[in-house]
Amino acid sequence: MSNWKINRRFFLSSSGSVLLLPLLESLVPSVASAAGEGDPRRFIGMYMPNGTYNRPGDQVWYPSTGQITTNLPLVLAPFAVNRGDFSIIKYLKMDARNQGEYKGGGGHASSVTSFLTCQTFTDPKGANYCTVPGSSFDQMYARTSGKQALVLSGGNDAGTPDGLPFNYSGYLSYNNGQVVEPNRNPYYLYQSMFANLAPTAPTSAPARAAVRNKSILDSAYKDLAELKIKLGKSDNIKLEQHLSNLRDLETKLNAVAPVPVVGRQCPSSAAPGTFLDNSDRNGQQQNYTQRMQAFMDMIVIAFQCDIARSVSFMYDGEVGERVYDAQIPIDLRYNGVDLTSVGCHIGISHGGRDRCINRDRYYMYLMTYLINKLKGVTDPSGSPILDNTILLNGFAVSDGNHMDGSGGVPVVVAGGRNFMKPGFSYDAGSYDMKDLLYTFNTHLGMGLNNFAGGNRLMGI
Repeated sequence: MSNWKINRRFFLSSSGSVLLLPLLESLVPSVASAAGEGDPRRFIGMYMPNGTYNRPGDQVWYPSTGQITTNLPLVLAPFAVNRGDFSIIKYLKMDARNQGEYKGGGGHASSVTSFLTCQTFTDPKGANYCTVPGSSFDQMYARTSGKQALVLSGGNDAGTPDGLPFNYSGYLSYNNGQVVEPNRNPYYLYQSMFANLAPTAPTSAPARAAVRNKSILDSAYKDLAELKIKLGKSDNIKLEQHLSNLRDLETKLNAVAPVPVVGRQCPSSAAPGTFLDNSDRNGQQQNYTQRMQAFMDMIVIAFQCDIARSVSFMYDGEVGERVYDAQIPIDLRYNGVDLTSVGCHIGISHGGRDRCINRDRYYMYLMTYLINKLKGVTDPSGSPILDNTILLNGFAVSDGNHMDGSGGVPVVVAGGRNFMKPGFSYDAGSYDMKDLLYTFNTHLGMGLNNFAGGNRLMGI
């Protein structure tokens, strides 16, 4: 053999085949990777209109501070099975809602517009156009993620809140001071966004290993072939045996068939029924539950296919008068309350404690439908999509009967287990909604120094 020596760089390059081959995916426990590592993160902002029963000393929404147990308050009692999936944010302030002429916890227009913007009207009565400055959080995150934002609404925005000339009631999402028109027709949304998606099969662990490890073997053959010409006879015999073993391994890996393109699973899905091919603007249609669940199903598809990472969602428009009774499941009914002839705004939000509890349980029922759907699908790492998703669900009108002494608004934050701590009740009396959204910004990697002036991190 010649006196040729292997330099350090060549040794490290060639020895990669020896060092990397044992690290095949099928041989490494799944816990070796951090949960959700490399998966996209997502945001959903869900708005509950008109306010609720929210009085000091009779806190139907608020568990005791700390870990949520089975001893749940009246609104949350039916959802104990999901108590580890969401947290309750208590007494959260909304400073932007409380500024200007139409300020206060009972201000409808200031509440709905500030929920995701944390901005105050600039000229609410000046003309028949929107005067909310800036962009809402969902739109800002859409720009950061490079994906479109899904803007969805259950409908029912027939009125103009607080007598303003512009109908702020139907809008939650704003882009550079302009309202973003929500999708109200589930069937049309599916046909326009999802009907032509080509489904891809889920990529199995052996298939992912085959694709990745084949590239390792290709590199190994090249490196070892270059090494071979520099070796003596005995070393070449050893190298030939090693190459033979590599060829056998490659044959076995290539036998995994079919090997799809490694990437995101994009499932096929049935379209919503044609009976949902309409926009529910008057709030009296009796297919409301199916409509809302159809929208939620499409959120899940959009996340699986990575079409969108940001969503704003209105259960209904502000000051709407939807009648919910026929939609509320029997096992959610509280205290035998009859809601067959009362609307959401005046009849329920202004109608007292028991009516609000019934309606709010229904909102939670819809929210946990989405939670469970997101728990049942996974990201490429194998982590549930819910664990990489922040779901914000809350009121902005602090009390449905305009009792401004309530001290804040009920807010639910679900998901995000890979970077947050769900399953707790947090006292947020010293924080504002802008601090909560600023905290979300840090989890989502948006890089904002503040959100609407809020720059305090909340330990949730």
